[in-house]
Amino acid sequence: MNELPIGIKLVFFDGEECTFQYGEHDGLWGSRFQAENWEKSGLLKNCRGMILLDMVGDKDLAFTVPQNVDPELRKWVWEEAGRLKYEKHLTDFHGEILDDHVPFLEKGIPALVLIDFLYGPGNSYWHTPQDQLDKLSKESLKCAGDLALAVVWRIAGQ
Repeated sequence: MNELPIGIKLVFFDGEECTFQYGEHDGLWGSRFQAENWEKSGLLKNCRGMILLDMVGDKDLAFTVPQNVDPELRKWVWEEAGRLKYEKHLTDFHGEILDDHVPFLEKGIPALVLIDFLYGPGNSYWHTPQDQLDKLSKESLKCAGDLALAVVWRIAGQ
């Protein structure tokens, strides 16, 4: 594989780190801090894009792609999903999702989120003791990684 012509930073957040109730003004503390810190340090001006992978290991993988993502990144992830034969794992969501990509969007950084909102029957495994390794799949993790890397290559080619 060729070497990417851009650097990649892997940053780990947990959007639900709220104090009282997760929402627009409580939560996303880590991603808000990171976006603000990078802006103050000057790193943000070199940031070409942000891809958030959230709950990506479900055996029954169903990424939800919301409206509040960068339109070009949205287009690219669909194109790459088609090329890689992963389109069955993507679903358009006609609403917005409040997640760790939002602080970067607010700072003008193109951002994309791939999140599986259907983790278990009726989303019954999410944040429960049922969230165990037997519910995950290496194929789903590969799909998430392949899609993210394909979009990174598209970002690098801008």
